[in-house]
Amino acid sequence: MKKILSAILCFVMIFSFAACGGSKDALEGTWTQQHDDYGTVTWEFDGSGKCTLDTDFLDKAPGTYTINDESKVTIKLDVWDDEKVYEYTVSDGNLKLTATDELSPSYEELTKK
Repeated sequence: MKKILSAILCFVMIFSFAACGGSKDALEGTWTQQHDDYGTVTWEFDGSGKCTLDTDFLDKAPGTYTINDESKVTIKLDVWDDEKVYEYTVSDGNLKLTATDELSPSYEELTKK
């Protein structure tokens, strides 16, 4: 009986540790691109909900972000009146942020630094 109980406790501990490390933030890091309208664009996502946007016209504007699911992120910069929702994909060191409204810019060719 003690062996069975020990085995069960070991499995519970293993699954608990695995669950703690399984939620990596796909956006975490520094991403940059040359944008037609904004010059050099740099997004920084810290992996814990804080971000900045730096462009030729905007100097490291701070903000927050929340990943809604595996394909959408809500971003609210301090300089924006409203939060914005982007669809995102991360593939081969590239990030694509596609605006879900017509007024927000999209960032289609961000590359991880």
